[in-house]
This record gives sequence, structure tokens and C-alpha cells, in this order.
Amino acid sequence: MSLAQKINAEIISADSRQVYRGFDIATAKATEEEMGGIKHYLIDVLPPEQEFSAGIFVELAKKAISEISAKGKTPIIVGGTGLYLKMLLDGMDMPQGEPNLDLRNELQTFLDKNGKEALYKMLCSLDKDFAKKLHPNDTYKVMRSIEILKTSNSSMETARGQKESEFDVLKIALGAKDRQVIYDRINQRVDKMIELGLIQEAKNIYYNNKNLKSFNSTIGYQEFVPYFEGQCELSETINKIKQNTRRYAKRQLTWFRAQENINWFNIDELAPQEIEVQVLELYKNFI
Repeated sequence: MSLAQKINAEIISADSRQVYRGFDIATAKATEEEMGGIKHYLIDVLPPEQEFSAGIFVELAKKAISEISAKGKTPIIVGGTGLYLKMLLDGMDMPQGEPNLDLRNELQTFLDKNGKEALYKMLCSLDKDFAKKLHPNDTYKVMRSIEILKTSNSSMETARGQKESEFDVLKIALGAKDRQVIYDRINQRVDKMIELGLIQEAKNIYYNNKNLKSFNSTIGYQEFVPYFEGQCELSETINKIKQNTRRYAKRQLTWFRAQENINWFNIDELAPQEIEVQVLELYKNFI
């Protein structure tokens, strides 16, 4: 927020869950106070039952970039959904077209009957290289990828395509020399979320529609299902949220470390104010 104020910017969220209304505490949405009068885009734009995808994100984000640029302001795109950022900023394309609902239903039936591993093996048989990028437990992405591959009848690389980026981008990332620093912050963050009312938020969504894909695939919500169904204790649920968040952070770090042209700053080596000074210098040279 401080950076946005200093460079006359507005913010676009690149988070695949902050788009959903009612998904507040678990997704760590900025409050009105935290936003500090800076306009934010792609937050609270969809009901949780509506499907959201990388392709939709890119379309909405490009509109936001045009709107911000037309005001003479700089767009700051913030978030951790790596594929969304790569598609938007690096020119990776995504297959268009309507969802293949018949195929999707067939795949769901196959999953219910044969399990996650069998579904993942199906993806491997279609595109082994791309399958390595997904976890077998992420059934939604595995299923969606199979749908794209079968519909396009090509590899994912061919289906996606690659074109030159439309944008000049200055990439900034925060990490830590000691990864335990990040893990400790995650644990504290989850405890704070519990204090802010995460249990009640998850309960409200669960009892309204416990079959929501967006609910059952979101860290901070999905772990509550066994607790609400009387299968585990609350302490176990909270520990599971912390564990899953740490694992997700590890995957994020691996993803972003593999990307090119990112300026990294370690939060255990520099104070926020020092990082900001250096980022502003980078921005000045970039412009």
C-alpha cells in the first residue's frame, strides 16, 4: 500500500480465491482500512459457486490494466497464483472455448470409481511432462487439464501456446534466506485468522453449500470439513491448515525461483522500509 501511494498506483489481485465474495479471512483479503484508499481490482467479483479460471483472470486483469493506465496510474499486480501471473505477464496463452461438460462428468465418474491416482495416470498418458507440474491430489486441475488435452487433441504446451508479452514488467518477490522465518510467519498468520473468526466463516460457507468446489479446494476451508463432521479435533484442524499452507508456500517458492527476471528481497535481511527504498530505485530506473 505504501509503494502504491508513492508511485500513484492501483492494485490488481492475482489470487484465485480472493475473487469470491465471502471468502475473506481464509484468503487474507485486505480490509478497507488496510487498503488505505487505494483502489483494488478482482476482489469480491464472483459468487463462490461460479467457476473461475486462468483464462477469465487474464481477461479481467487486462481490462483492469487498461482502466488503471487510462488514469495515468501504474498497475501493481499482487498475488501468489503463479500460473495466472505467467499467463498475464509473460504472454502464455490458454485454450479458449466452452467447458466440455459431458467429458467433465465422465471424468468425475471415473474419479469416483477409480480414485485420484488413476485419474493422474490418465493425465500422465496424455502429457507426461505437464503432469509433473501437478500434484495427484489436486484433482480439479488434473481433471481440467485432461479436459483441455482431450478437447484440443494436442500437448498442453501446444494448446496453451506462447506469444510475446504485451507488457513491460518489473517483477518483485519477497523471500527469506532462512525458510523457517516464512514458516513461523505462516503459523502466526493462521493463529491470527482463527482470532478473526475463521471458524465461523468456514462454518457459514460449509452449511450453506458444503459441495462447493471453491470451498473444498481452498486452504483454510477444506481442512474444516472433517472437524464439522465430527471426525477430528479443532487443534488437529488448525495444525493441518498450518501444514498445508507451509507446503503451498514451499511450492510457490519453487515456482517463482524458476521464473526469470525476478528481483528478490529477503525479509529476514532487510526491513520493509529498506526493501521499499530499493524497489523504488528499481522502479525509477525501470520507468
